[in-house]
Amino acid sequence: MTYLTRLTAAIKKELEEGRLGTPVFVRLVIVASSDHGHLVPNSVAGMQVVRELLGPPIEEIFAAGSVESGNLSVQLHLEGGRTGQVLSILRREGSPGADLLLVGNHGTLRHDLAEAGLAGETEERLWSADGVRGELVAAVEESLRKRSPVRLG
Repeated sequence: MTYLTRLTAAIKKELEEGRLGTPVFVRLVIVASSDHGHLVPNSVAGMQVVRELLGPPIEEIFAAGSVESGNLSVQLHLEGGRTGQVLSILRREGSPGADLLLVGNHGTLRHDLAEAGLAGETEERLWSADGVRGELVAAVEESLRKRSPVRLG
């Protein structure tokens, strides 16, 4: 089980308690410390987290940045006007980490991986790309290539 899966399960439990109301926006920043090849899989894993927390299917994405530059930003538009943003950043020094902000119509929730004391775990374990969907990888790559939004579905 990956860290993102455990984090998502914990946040979904809080959502079920109704403390935040209906989730409307998620921002997930993923900081990687290894090679550039992890940015697209990290972004796709993050997109899956956003989709799982917000509920509706992803309708459109827009990706900017590049693997070569060491940063990748993906804006997601979901059914019903919900939105998300996933930022994958390469840091040459320091530990991998993540920062998640969830905004609901009655409150917010923030989780910082470094604050959770897990920043020393290996990147492979934190950002395992298990279950990464080829459709999302293709959509991110197409958006980067075209420099425009890509509709899904």
